[in-house]
Parts: sequence; C-alpha cells; structure tokens
Amino acid sequence: MNSIAQIVLQAGSWQYSQDKLLEFVEHNMKLEEEAVIQRLFNSIKKQSHICSRYSCLSDNYFSPNSILGQLTTSERQKLYEEHSKIITNAICKKVKELGTDLHDINNLVTVSCTGYQTPGLDFLLMKNFSELQNNLSRFHIGAMGCYAGIIGLKLASQLPGNSILLCLELCSLHFQASPVNFSNVVSNSLFADGVSLLLLKNNFKNFVSPISFHSAVIPNTVDKMSWLLRDTGFRMHLDPKVPRFIEENIKSIVDSWLEKENISIHEIKGWVVHPGGYSILESIERALCLGENDLQSSKKIFNKYGNMSSCTVFFILDDLIKNNKFNKGDRILMMAFGPGLTAELCLLQIN
Repeated sequence: MNSIAQIVLQAGSWQYSQDKLLEFVEHNMKLEEEAVIQRLFNSIKKQSHICSRYSCLSDNYFSPNSILGQLTTSERQKLYEEHSKIITNAICKKVKELGTDLHDINNLVTVSCTGYQTPGLDFLLMKNFSELQNNLSRFHIGAMGCYAGIIGLKLASQLPGNSILLCLELCSLHFQASPVNFSNVVSNSLFADGVSLLLLKNNFKNFVSPISFHSAVIPNTVDKMSWLLRDTGFRMHLDPKVPRFIEENIKSIVDSWLEKENISIHEIKGWVVHPGGYSILESIERALCLGENDLQSSKKIFNKYGNMSSCTVFFILDDLIKNNKFNKGDRILMMAFGPGLTAELCLLQIN
C-alpha cells in the first residue's frame, strides 16, 4: 500500500467559541418553548467538551436575526459551491508554501458529504496545482458521513502510483432551526467545517503506512443514524442510543479483526477515534478498556474543532504523530462511525 507522506490541514475561515454558537442554537431554535428539549440542551451546554468550532460562514450568519435555519437546499448548495472553493484554495496555498512536488501525482481522491457540485473538488485541485496532468485518475466519495475519510484513505492507498486525498466538509451550512428535536439539537451543537489534504506516495517509507482496513455494520441499526437531503439542506437523524450500540459491539469487531491480523490489542501504540460526540469516545474507552490518555488526541481535536465529519480523523492522526514518540513498526488504530451503523477501521504502521 502507498504511505502517507504529508498531511495538511485547514479549519473553516471563522473561529467561534462554543458558548457563542450554543447561544445562537438556543435562540434560533426557540428552545425555551420546548421544556424537554431545553433540559437536554442545558445538559449539552454543561458537558459538550468543545471549546471552539470553525465555520466557513461569517459572523452575520450566527447573529440573533440570522436566516441560516430557513435557507433552502438550493441556497445552501450555492454557499457550498462558493466556500468549498475558498477553503480548497486556502489548503492548496499551504501545500505550495511547503514546496511539495506534485509532478508525479497519478490519482485524485476527493471526499465530501455536505454538498455536491460538478465539476467537482478534483477540478478545484487541478486549477490550484497547474503541474498536475490532465489525464489523472479521479474518484469522488460522498454520502457516507463521518467514516468516509477512512474509505478515501483505503482507496488512495491502494491505487497504483501516487495520490492526493482531499476530505472537505462544510457541516455548518446545514444548521436546522426546526423541527426542535433531539437530532437537530445535538447536530447543531457538535458539527463544524474543515478540510484535510493527504499526499500518498508509492513506497514512501518516512512517515506512516496503512497496512489493513476493516468494515463492519452493527446489526439492526440501519435506522439509528441518517444524513438525508431535504428542502432545507441535509438533516441528521440520530438515535440517542447510538453510543450504547457502539459500546456493545465495538470490542467484538476490533478483537475479531485484529485476531485475523495476528495482532493483540495491547500492541496498539496509538489511537485515532473519530469523536462523533464525547459520549462516543467514552463508550470506546469503556468497551476497549483504554487508558485515560489513549484518546488524548481525539479529545483534544474535538475540544478545539468539534466534529468536522470525514476529515476529523486526519486532524487527530496529525496531532497524535506530532505529539508522541513512536518507534519504527509501532501500530496505530484508526476508527470512525457513521450511518448504517457502520464502523470503518484502519491499521497504520509507523515507518
């Protein structure tokens, strides 16, 4: 498999405190009119474990008189087209500043579950990087949610030649003011915007390599989480029992997979767990009997950025590698969850 040679990251253009965004949610959803949901929201405020989130949208979209919650799907899609270009240009600028040589790129893999456009993100990359050939193999992954980044990594690592993997999510475009229910309150309180760009090189041995992937669908949970396009953008459906379903099933999923790979869970030296919410991280800790510091990078990124959907795992991986001392051959286990309920896992090895 191809190795990860470089990780470049870019959050949304505007940083907001979690307190400001939760105040916006409370006001625009008129939670004071719904006593049960108000109590749920008060609980979220006390223990969200998020300090800040980033959005592609400027401050006027989060003002008391904002119309963000009333925007149609068409209006949100136009914002996606505008701001996906802005954030892609920003991350490509970072790549250029690093002096990265892209003349030998053979494949472009793009991931986005928060908007659609054709020509797509691959053309934005080709416009930014003039050295890319016009006969590249190009692939796009959508409609998979938070685990789509691992699917993108699986594809990019197995394609012949060198690849760019871009994961771009603009979740804040899909703020829903109504209906006032559990799913909308939770999603409005967690999601944020970001993009990651990975360079994968054939036989590149100076960073980290994916060595195995695994996918599992948790039985009888297909209706427990969804991300569906409606008249006012994408709407999240989230069953409150999702953390419990994950906690009850993840150990058997991980154990059976690692057994086939002839690896003990105790040999895992680093963990990258997508923070669908803080309760998901706590469920993983309990189910796998992890130490209090094993998910430190996952918690740190969640605290600073919130849930940025598919690109979040690469923010965590970058933080984990930069802030820990690994030896050659050490293994890292990456996992993310999404509609299905689906668990996607990747085993990486330090080179």
